[in-house]
Amino acid sequence: MTHIFYSYLLKVFRADLFNDKNFLLRNTYENNPFGGNVDKVFNACCNAIVASNKTQSVEYKFAKFYLILINKVDSGLIKDFIRHLASRYVTGHFMNIKEVNIILPELVAEFNKILSKNT
Repeated sequence: MTHIFYSYLLKVFRADLFNDKNFLLRNTYENNPFGGNVDKVFNACCNAIVASNKTQSVEYKFAKFYLILINKVDSGLIKDFIRHLASRYVTGHFMNIKEVNIILPELVAEFNKILSKNT
């Protein structure tokens, strides 16, 4: 799912527009229903992730998706935009934001441990 969202993001926006935070925010469905609807694609990916039949909590599945996605992106503005989308998704779907914030550092440590074994 991270690859799907990231590919869509690259397809919809030209690289030179990634430096314009206002442009990114103006192209959510809420602000421009005829724009790229990046937020709708993000939400669809999140819905697929949290609906998967793995036994982890929805907060864990979301945090893992978010962490993988945020690490694919180099641009600070795009990361801010993804944080904005993620925050809206979590609060809009009544997820426990405190739980997500607890899980994220644990996942970072887990990923770092895996990466250090592979190098």
